[in-house]
Amino acid sequence: MGIVAFTTTSSAIALPIKMEDSENKLGVSKNISNLVNPLGMSLNSDGLALFLSIACITIAQFFGIDMTINQQFIIIIMAILATLGTVVVPGGGLVALAIVLPTIGLPIEGVALLSGIDWFSGMFRTVLNVIDDALVSLTIAVNENEFDRNIFENNFTNISKKITAI
Repeated sequence: MGIVAFTTTSSAIALPIKMEDSENKLGVSKNISNLVNPLGMSLNSDGLALFLSIACITIAQFFGIDMTINQQFIIIIMAILATLGTVVVPGGGLVALAIVLPTIGLPIEGVALLSGIDWFSGMFRTVLNVIDDALVSLTIAVNENEFDRNIFENNFTNISKKITAI
């Protein structure tokens, strides 16, 4: 699931594999996986929230704008709110950044500064989002007794045997 997320930089494209891996490798029930993973894809973009926060502070420093603690807190809140409505497509982070920058009084030209690295950082953001969604589905499955511990343990026992064999 992580490789597909990394290479495509799209949570939507990685969704079917994420659901399959949640069920067949993590032991999450199909009911929980079918509900939590698509919902997480739409609402949980913590990688983008981190990117937006760091990008805003970087742009402020680049333009010589001092940010108070209160302004930095507002940046974090705005970044979280901006991720809720972001479409899960490659390059969606730049659109969100273009929305957040003017609302906190930073120059929109900062988007151009970060557009060159957005594709590369997007790869890591997508992996973070996809793995986080799978872990949330695992946590909910455990709490709702919809978790197959045998699948989970067998999968990770096989992985540890392969690692020790190397």
